[in-house]
Amino acid sequence: MIAFFEAHIAQMFVVIGLALLALEIAILGFSTFVFFFVGAATLLTGGLMYLGILEENLLQGIAGVAVLSSVLAALLWKPLKAMQKEVVKTSVQQDFIGEQFRLSAAIGPDQDGSEKYSGIHWVVRSNSHIDAHALVRIKAVSVGVLEVEPCE
Repeated sequence: MIAFFEAHIAQMFVVIGLALLALEIAILGFSTFVFFFVGAATLLTGGLMYLGILEENLLQGIAGVAVLSSVLAALLWKPLKAMQKEVVKTSVQQDFIGEQFRLSAAIGPDQDGSEKYSGIHWVVRSNSHIDAHALVRIKAVSVGVLEVEPCE
């Protein structure tokens, strides 16, 4: 069995590199770069062994992975970190927006209310005074908060 791996060491490096890249991208969501750098370096080392630039032995392979992962990390760290910082904020259309219900207590700009809606206890806010038992429409939803307006 060991003889098989020694005879196909370049293929072994390519397969391990692809597995590490798949792990980084598919499972970790490209959130850490360690598996990316090591996987890319392992893949490149296997390719260099195929081309005959590196000898097909374990010592050359490990040294190639160490050097290439360090070089890739030094070259790509800042661009990849900058890519992660670019976050596009989009407002999500909630299913609750436009829904109507009756308030159990009066609310206003300086007085939040509390309602159980759809099985969840919500803080209910409004920019205008709304009497108890008035029919209101949900205009915005955030974490634990319903912003409402009176229905006409």
